[in-house]
Amino acid sequence: VGKIRLGPWIRPLMGVLYRFRRLRGRALDPFRHTACRRLERELIPWYEGVLVELLESLGRGVPLEKVLSVAEAPDRIRGFEHVKDAAAREVRDRVRSDLEELRRTVRA
Repeated sequence: VGKIRLGPWIRPLMGVLYRFRRLRGRALDPFRHTACRRLERELIPWYEGVLVELLESLGRGVPLEKVLSVAEAPDRIRGFEHVKDAAAREVRDRVRSDLEELRRTVRA
């Protein structure tokens, strides 16, 4: 797909979007019901839960390097719409398997 070129007509529109940035995430946010925004809201508590489990595993002898690699995984969730959705699915699956591996390490 790639980047698209837009003419100077887009500048005023971008200025309006910039001024309304404070609406993001609030009741008047016109984009709050999009799938992408819902995904972003879902990812916050998911990641907080992952961090809690990782912090608990540190006290049980799991190497810091393994914990950090799992904690950094959500940094790979980027893009818009279907790109972000696919990245989120991939990262969630990867983190799930990494956490299962860490749990097995702790039990052993």
